Amino acid sequence: MRNHYDLVVIGSSSAGITAAEKARKSRPEATIACFSEEMQPPYYRPMLTELMGNPAVLEKTAFTLRKPQWFTEQNIELFLGTEVTGLDPAARSLTTKEGQSCTWGSCVLATGSVPFVPLPEALALPNVFSCRSLLDAQKILEASSTAGRIVVIGGGLLGLEAAHFLNTGGKKITVVELMPRILPRQLDETVSTWFADRIGSAGVDLRLGTQVKEVRGQDGHLVVSTPVEDLEADLVLFSIGVRPRTELARQAGLTVNRGVVVDPYMQTSDPHVFACGDVAEVGGMTWPLWMPAMRMGQVAGHNAVSGPETTYVLTIPPAALSAFSTRIFSVGQLEKGEVLEKKADDDNGLRLYFEEGVLTGVLLWGDTAKGMALSKALEAKADRVTVEKLL
Repeated sequence: MRNHYDLVVIGSSSAGITAAEKARKSRPEATIACFSEEMQPPYYRPMLTELMGNPAVLEKTAFTLRKPQWFTEQNIELFLGTEVTGLDPAARSLTTKEGQSCTWGSCVLATGSVPFVPLPEALALPNVFSCRSLLDAQKILEASSTAGRIVVIGGGLLGLEAAHFLNTGGKKITVVELMPRILPRQLDETVSTWFADRIGSAGVDLRLGTQVKEVRGQDGHLVVSTPVEDLEADLVLFSIGVRPRTELARQAGLTVNRGVVVDPYMQTSDPHVFACGDVAEVGGMTWPLWMPAMRMGQVAGHNAVSGPETTYVLTIPPAALSAFSTRIFSVGQLEKGEVLEKKADDDNGLRLYFEEGVLTGVLLWGDTAKGMALSKALEAKADRVTVEKLL
């Protein structure tokens, strides 16, 4: 480790790598270091859910984001298995868990997020998991190989995706979801009902409108307790959502609300520290999604080495899910305004929402090929005539 770097990037997932890459392009002579707590080279985190039920994921080319050789070629020093535990913006220095330290000119925080577990004491039980890292997914994969009964707590995008990939070898999969219907933010009631029926037809049991009160061990197995019943399980997975990892930012004295508060330049309350990805709060919102993280990383990386020149334009990212032999794509405000529905058949269609003649919501199921074109039309506030030409 050098004594000083022009830029340090803390975190090496989507936002962190994109920030480092953009910084290198913007300032070829800069000295750059990237710190990762994990021992593995950076990987495509959205594929962890598939890895829970399919070890072949590790062999897919798309799984590895950047090999160590790439960092060498880009003259970016990569520190794997290195946790940054201290950050001092006044001194512009950082300290690692091992006691190493360096100074820096600018810092990009890309520390990501952690799973939200409302019953954290349950994680101390054998075969109770949450998943945010490769090691987590590998542990779930190993445990699921001998688990006949699996309860997934959380019926959001990741929870349903996990249920899909764990639904192999005759396992009994139960999804417990607090909301009264599936994906109320991403689907309207019509498509939500259709999708719930499809999930049930795949053999997955849905418990909707149900709160988990307790997870406990009993007689060699697990019990998930709800107000109406006890569900026996061999494996329990919490997949409720994520929360920004703000501990380092708080310790550094940066302004933190839900996430690390940044301006459109991705600049924090300290002008030399930037934040991007899941940890960043932009316009009062956090966006724990892959594509926004990359776009934030590009802005943060450039501005960290070139000064505040480019801004992050906040747009609503689409939600996408591929599970249970179908695809879902949605973006915008559903269930408000006038609806236009087109269906090829029961399993393929779209529902578009218009308010005052302007496209405000997009929902496709089955064939989602037109999703991105319609998403761009929504961003452009296209009128109905324009939108119908895309169909």
